[in-house]
Order: sequence, then structure tokens, then C-alpha cells
Amino acid sequence: MRLLSVVAVVVVAALCVAADKSGDCGEGVTWKIDEANEVLTIEGNGKMTNFSRNTAPWSFYQDLYTKVVIKDGVKSIGDYAFYNSHENVTDISFEGTFEYVGSNAFQVARFRKIDIRVDGDIADNAFYKAEFSELKLAGNIGEIGQSAFAECDYFTIVALPQGLVNISKNAFNGCNRLKKVLVPSSVSRIEEGAFSNCKELTTFYYMGIRDPADKVDVFAKTPVNQVLVTEDYVDYECCNKVAKVANTNVNAAHSLVAGVASFVAMLLSVLLW
Repeated sequence: MRLLSVVAVVVVAALCVAADKSGDCGEGVTWKIDEANEVLTIEGNGKMTNFSRNTAPWSFYQDLYTKVVIKDGVKSIGDYAFYNSHENVTDISFEGTFEYVGSNAFQVARFRKIDIRVDGDIADNAFYKAEFSELKLAGNIGEIGQSAFAECDYFTIVALPQGLVNISKNAFNGCNRLKKVLVPSSVSRIEEGAFSNCKELTTFYYMGIRDPADKVDVFAKTPVNQVLVTEDYVDYECCNKVAKVANTNVNAAHSLVAGVASFVAMLLSVLLW
């Protein structure tokens, strides 16, 4: 009789686990796995819960989905939400605009492409060591936090969006394949080591008119020896490097910059000279 009771408990527990592939993940936010289509969908109207390492509820079922869809209405991405995602989980779609991307939210995540709009801050270590090969940022990002994109080794170009204000310490440190960076005029501060140890970074274009780095070493152990600026730039140095006025194509493109589409167009027509 006792053995039957134990078996019954085990069976009930197994059924509960099998059924528990959906639930709440914030106030007004839910998650659900569609096994047939191998999709994890997060939707609702509110902020996602902040998790600790390996506690996001969907992290226990990563063998059941290969794609993540975060619907419009979800206002934030919680701490550690996709920390250390499995190699089979490679696609993610961000359908709305986020007020906040939490710390370590995508640390060591394997998503191939990040195309995200943020009207708020990207927290410290948010994408630390993530393995994306394409990065597109949009929105009025207040701050890119410390080490937010540090040691992301697979992307080569980034055009940061107009509206971004602060690039924190070591934000892009150790991005070994990063070659070209476009920084908008809205950036008023770039902190120490923000682009340090980027072994292939040689082209850095800043669209503002005053030095945003306050004489700190932004490019420690990075081969950039000069920063390209517009003809309106007023300081001799930029980010502790010689400021060189870029060619006329870049200067002409400067007047077009109003949002992400302009940055992408500029990136294609100007920075790839």
C-alpha cells in the first residue's frame, strides 16, 4: 500500500511538471510554450519579473522551444530572464518597446540577432558574453550600463541610436570582432574603458561637437588612433584620441540623422568606405 502511495505521488508530480509549461512572469505578464511550433511566447501588459540566475520558469524547458517571441505590451525584460540560454534557442523577436532591460538578462545567450527598441536603460551586464552576430539598437536609451555588451565576440558593426546619453564603463570591452562604431550626437558621456580591448576596432565615428570622454582612456588596448568627427566638432581631441574631420560623405549624412533608419542608411553608405 505504501509503495502504491509513493508511485501515485511520483505520477502526480510528473503530470504537474508536464503541465507546467505556462504561467505568470510579472504583474499582467504571462508565458507559454507552444511545443508543436517550438515557440516560447511572453505577452501581456506590464513589467516582467526580475529573476536570479537560472530561475526564469521557461529555463527548465529549453529543449522544447527554439524561438522566443516577446509581444508588444511587455514593458521590461527581467534580470537573468534568458541567462545562459541553450544552443538550440537561437531566435528572438522583440515586438514592442521596452522601458528597461535587466542586468544579466541575456548573459551568455545564443540568440543570433538582437533587434530591440528601448526607451530607458540597458542595465549592467545585460548582454555580457552573448553570442549574437548582428546588433540593432533603437529608441531613446538613457544609458548602456557597465559591461552591458562586454566580450560579445561575434558582431562587427554597431550604430548606436540618437537619444542615447551615456555609455558606461567597459560597456563594449573585449568585443574582439567589432570593427566600426557610430556614436550619435546625443551621447554626452563615454566612460573609461567603454571600447577597450576591442582588437579589430579601427573606425570610430562621433557625431557630437564636444569631447564626451572627459580625458579618460576609452580605447585602452584598442587599435583606434583617431576618432572621425563632423566639421562642427570644436575640440582637438575626442575620447583621448586625435579628432579628424571625416570625408564629405559623412558630413552630408550628418544632416540626415533623425532615427534608426537614418543610422542604418548611414552605416551602409558611409562607414563601409
